[in-house]
Amino acid sequence: MTAGEMALYFTSPADNPACGYGRVATKLLEALKSSDIPITEKPQRSDVQIWYGQPFRDKDTKRQRRRRCDTYLIYTMFESTVIPDGWVDEINKHDALLTPSRWCGRWFMECGVTVPWRLLHHGVDPAEFPLLERPADRKYLTFIWQGVNPKDRKGCEIVRRAFYKLRLKHTRLIVKAVPVQSPRLYMETPGCKEIWDWYTQKQMLSLLQEADMSLNPTSGEGFGLIPLEHAATGLAVAATDFSGCREYLEDLKPDMIGIKWRPKPSYFNSLGGDFGFDAAPYFDHLCSIMEWASKNREEVRAMGLRLAQAVHKRWTWDRPVQQLKEILGRLKQGGENL
Repeated sequence: MTAGEMALYFTSPADNPACGYGRVATKLLEALKSSDIPITEKPQRSDVQIWYGQPFRDKDTKRQRRRRCDTYLIYTMFESTVIPDGWVDEINKHDALLTPSRWCGRWFMECGVTVPWRLLHHGVDPAEFPLLERPADRKYLTFIWQGVNPKDRKGCEIVRRAFYKLRLKHTRLIVKAVPVQSPRLYMETPGCKEIWDWYTQKQMLSLLQEADMSLNPTSGEGFGLIPLEHAATGLAVAATDFSGCREYLEDLKPDMIGIKWRPKPSYFNSLGGDFGFDAAPYFDHLCSIMEWASKNREEVRAMGLRLAQAVHKRWTWDRPVQQLKEILGRLKQGGENL
């Protein structure tokens, strides 16, 4: 029997496509249903079950394990070098770990995960993030930062600080966040537009069309989907050359710029403990990237066009589908070489 004949059940508690986990769960399932991998909506009829999400939701994974099945896989990630308390035991209850970056695979093993692990990337839907037309002669070069919370690990504060320190001529900044624990906000000045709101995909594309360069000085990512989505629309992109972002940075350099960094202690108290390290992006290097972009607008535009072509060719959701086919094939052969 081939890998394509193994019935797969995919489940996740993440169902909000406006957030990272929800977007991946939604788009990966769509891609799987469009592939030749048999997908079942009835777990009791599956040969392999994949649970996607954070392991601290253990009631969900325990419910999954009660369903009879040959192979249980967990698909998860983290942003630091030490994963939260309880994750190791929960992951080791599965037959294997799937994770979207080699960086995650390395540190999960360092933290005590003993089950085999395999790489399963994320991707971009070119229909959802097409190459956008941007006038070559507009007056301002516009930087954009996007994330959930401007105070979280994705680096909004360092972007703001660099933008207002430099005060580069004919540049603008867009900050796009979502109001998870805060009221909606829309504030615009001649140099900056700040939006904390839930946007439709059409609204988000319109906002991205205003921008020229995406800045992502994150302290850590399990994969880092936002820079890749921005690149797909033709934005030039700079992202911290660290953690999950390196999965595509290494492939897309020199058109995608890696921001230099140094190690710093990390602690995610809300997830039950973590005393590892993540990245502190170099402020001066971010400033130099922004200064270079302001003086080289034609090259910024050319970099964005090349990035969009590369992402649409090599980083779509077909990529993890092909990776999963290989994983299922190895499982069918006995799993010893998974």
